[in-house]
Amino acid sequence: MQHFYMAIAFLFCHFVSHAQSATYGFIGKISLEERQSLETKAQDLPGILSIKCRYKEDSERGELLIDLPEAGKSTRAEDDAQTFSPADLKQLLLEFHLTPVDYILLNK
Repeated sequence: MQHFYMAIAFLFCHFVSHAQSATYGFIGKISLEERQSLETKAQDLPGILSIKCRYKEDSERGELLIDLPEAGKSTRAEDDAQTFSPADLKQLLLEFHLTPVDYILLNK
């Protein structure tokens, strides 16, 4: 049983050490339902492992917190032909009538 937990810990560390994080800031008014829809649609974009939307209603500013696989690695077979592009997220933000501000890759 101890070996099982060690294997799980190794896989977790291996996965985390090979992930990249990024943020994409935006400005505009967006409801809770629209934020959930934005997260769902963004999750379907190629190359995104997970995505979370943070939003401050008083300033009408927010950011998408994005987890990406290590550059050159794909997590799904259908992603082999396409990799993540910040332009796809920008287009999605525009579809929700939001103003994209900045894309920042946090770690490599």
